[in-house]
Amino acid sequence: MGADTGAVKIDNVSLTAGHNGAVNLGGNLVTDGTFDEATSTTWTGNAYNPVNGVNEADVSTAGEPYAVNLSGTVDLTPGATYTLSFDVSGGARTLVAGIGLSGAPWHNNTETVHVSAISQTIVMHLTAKANGTGPEEFGGATSRVIFDMGADTGAVKIDNVSLTAGHNGTVNLGAGNDTGGDTGGDTPPAYGRQGPLDMTGAYGNGAVSGDDGEFFMNDTSLGC
Repeated sequence: MGADTGAVKIDNVSLTAGHNGAVNLGGNLVTDGTFDEATSTTWTGNAYNPVNGVNEADVSTAGEPYAVNLSGTVDLTPGATYTLSFDVSGGARTLVAGIGLSGAPWHNNTETVHVSAISQTIVMHLTAKANGTGPEEFGGATSRVIFDMGADTGAVKIDNVSLTAGHNGTVNLGAGNDTGGDTGGDTPPAYGRQGPLDMTGAYGNGAVSGDDGEFFMNDTSLGC
């Protein structure tokens, strides 16, 4: 501890043989966000299904968003800001993600995420206030990260879930609706060199060639 100043209190030190349990070094509030554990005491919900380090769910019938849910227990500070990030892929569908309470009054701050077949890294800026703005604040050791998938059908694969303090990185809510890095779904067409444009109706018997930017006129009434 000699490289820095300040008090340090250490308790409950344990060293056991083998690699056991999930690692949490303090930055990420989510335990086992990589879904490497076969079972979990922090992940719950009928959509909890870790397969080879990825949580996989498949919704066959659409209904209420919360009817198909994956939740991870986290300890939140009421009113504080957080960044939730995760990798997601699956069908062309949506899901609801965010943070909130595990019980009544169910305050939360969530957003709709757009899923595609190509894996995307979602980044969300959230606040531990009802709907993100309050005035009601929520938090405590039994708060959770929320993935509600029941409102749409199709597969959802989630991995590398991270919840950190503060608003970090650029927000990205997924394909076609991102507010951060471009995923291509909302990219306008490129305006490069175009083919010939028929101008006969407006300017007589003329044509403009976008290939070379030349204007060809063959209307003899104009003296050309």
